[in-house]
Amino acid sequence: MIGYHIINHRSRKWWRRLFFHFMTGSALNAYIIAKDSNPETVGREWPNIQDFVEDLADGLIGDYCAGKDAPILDTARPACVHTMERLFEKEKVCVECRAKANRGERVGTSKFGCVECNVPVHHQCFPPHINRAYKL
Repeated sequence: MIGYHIINHRSRKWWRRLFFHFMTGSALNAYIIAKDSNPETVGREWPNIQDFVEDLADGLIGDYCAGKDAPILDTARPACVHTMERLFEKEKVCVECRAKANRGERVGTSKFGCVECNVPVHHQCFPPHINRAYKL
């Protein structure tokens, strides 16, 4: 009977198709058991299995609403202040350029750096460095 009510969930992941197959089978078995135990009530409330599955999903979901915004946490940014100055006598590899080098991009050097972190950083790479420092 599951062939009449199958959810055609196409996916490259084999386990998802298996999951939806068993979920459909479980919902169909629950409908059959409910229909055998109370035929007049089930016939009145759920004349077909789609109505039963919709009510089942509503019962499982409850009053959950995914549209709610995330709660705003009252956390201030760290108190460290990042400034850029000439820190090194010899040029050193920029930390942001080094991160890009792993992706195949060109590595640059700089005598300037972040005073707070004590790492070499280009002028162009300084804003991404600050963003990454605050994410940590």
